Amino acid sequence: MTTEQQTLARPPAQQAPRPLPAVAQTSRAGRRWLRETARYAILIVASAASLYPVLWMLTVAMKTKAEYTQHPMSLPQSLNFDNFAAVLGNDDVLRYVLNSVIVVGAAVPLVTFTSVLAGYALARLWGRGGFVILFVFLFSELVPISILAIPLLLTVKEVGVENGALRLICVYSVLMMGFAVLLTRAFFRAIPEELREAARLDGCSEFGVFWRIMVPLARSPITLIAVITFIVLWNELFLAVVLLDSAAGRTLPLGLTEFRGRYSTDWPTVSAALLLSALPTMVLYAAFQSRIANQFSRSTTRE
Repeated sequence: MTTEQQTLARPPAQQAPRPLPAVAQTSRAGRRWLRETARYAILIVASAASLYPVLWMLTVAMKTKAEYTQHPMSLPQSLNFDNFAAVLGNDDVLRYVLNSVIVVGAAVPLVTFTSVLAGYALARLWGRGGFVILFVFLFSELVPISILAIPLLLTVKEVGVENGALRLICVYSVLMMGFAVLLTRAFFRAIPEELREAARLDGCSEFGVFWRIMVPLARSPITLIAVITFIVLWNELFLAVVLLDSAAGRTLPLGLTEFRGRYSTDWPTVSAALLLSALPTMVLYAAFQSRIANQFSRSTTRE
C-alpha cells in the first residue's frame, strides 16, 4: 500500500471539543444560581407559612386572657403554662383523649391489616376479576364525605350499632380502606413475580409467601398507611358530629368545641388545647418522616 493510500485509509483525527466561551459559562452558572435561589425561596416561604399558625397559637397559649384581650398580636410578657395545666387538669378533656385513643387505636390496625390482605389479593391472586373491586375502592375515594354522612348514620342505626365508639371504628375503617388498598396493591404489583414463584417452588404456601416474604418487604407502605390513617382519624370532626349521640363518647376534636363559649371565648385556653391535641400527630410524623419520604419517592420513580 502506497503512502497516499495509507493516508486515505487512516481515519480522520477527532477534534477536541471546543471550550465554551466565558460568556456562555457565566450564563449557565447564572441560570443554575437562579434555579437554586428560587427553590430555596419557595421552601422558606412554604416552611414559614406552615410554622406561623403553630407559633402564633403557642404565643397565644402563653398569655392570660386579659393579656390576649389587650395585646392579641404581641409576644407574651412571660412564659405562662397555666392554660396547659388547666387543659390537662380538665376531666372531660382526659375522657375525650381516651375516647380518641380507643377509636383510632382500633381503626388503624384494622385498616392496615385488611388493606394489606386486600391489596395482595388484588395484585397477585384475583387477576382481571379484581378490577371490578378495584374500581369500587377507587370510586369510594371520589365521593365526598358530606354526601355519605347521613346514609352512613342510617346504615349503622339499621344494623343496630348503638355504641358511638364502635360506630366510628366501623365507619372510619371503611372510609380509609380505599386509599390503603390502592397503595398496597400498587406496591405488590411492583414486586417481581419471579420472587413469588421461587418461594412457591421452595414449598411455601400462598399464605407463607404473603406472610414471610411480602409483608416484610411492605414495611414502608404499611408504615405510611398507619401514620396517615392515624393523622386523618385523630383530627376527624365531621363524622364524629354526625355519628355520636352522647356527650360522654365524644372524641377529642369534637370535645374541644366545648371550649368556645356562646358570647365569649377564652382563646388562650383554646390555643393550649389545640396544641396539645396536635402534639401526637406531630411527634408521630417526625418519628417516621424519613420512611414516609422514602415510600413517596419510590412510588414516584417506580415504573
